Amino acid sequence: MKPQSLDSLTAGLKGEAEEELKNFRILSIAAGKNIDYFIARLGTTQVVRYMPNIAATVGRSVVGIAFSPDCSKEYRAAALDIAGSIGLAVELPEHLIPSITGLSGSGIAFVYSFLHAMTLGGVSQGIDYSKSLEIAVETLRGAADMVSAFGGPAELITRVCSPAGTTIEGIKVLEDGRFTAVVMDAIEAAARKAALMEG
Repeated sequence: MKPQSLDSLTAGLKGEAEEELKNFRILSIAAGKNIDYFIARLGTTQVVRYMPNIAATVGRSVVGIAFSPDCSKEYRAAALDIAGSIGLAVELPEHLIPSITGLSGSGIAFVYSFLHAMTLGGVSQGIDYSKSLEIAVETLRGAADMVSAFGGPAELITRVCSPAGTTIEGIKVLEDGRFTAVVMDAIEAAARKAALMEG
């Protein structure tokens, strides 16, 4: 259901079953609809808000989770289990839902943009697109696994960069193009837009 349809749905439900609604458990993935919206519209205090990303389709989503203040321990546990079945469940205070929207919900598209750019870089060096994409995907997968196994990306960058070597030349080009700042700006812009939608 699209968020813009919720006003009419919740109004209809409240008109038909107001008493029963107080016992409802609400689990929402509706962008821009905060927990207080559901409490005010439906009268239930059992509200969970998810912010997943598209990787839920392959069981690898990050799922930001916020709970209403009076959410029961049982419902919290059930909601965390559900989120864990489609990826990594990350409990956050609700005011950080726009932040995880920028970092993960929208951020996965930024990863796709980077992956496409890497692939095109391979094409420019004579590798056909499909082979270049395969190489870029495996490079990305290996990089993520290395971070999981050995620690932060900054340390791993220093392990790859040899003095006066090939990698540091490429890193310099990225930083000359404000790579780090641009990625941070993209996440901030997505988070800011998500915050403006809150209500």
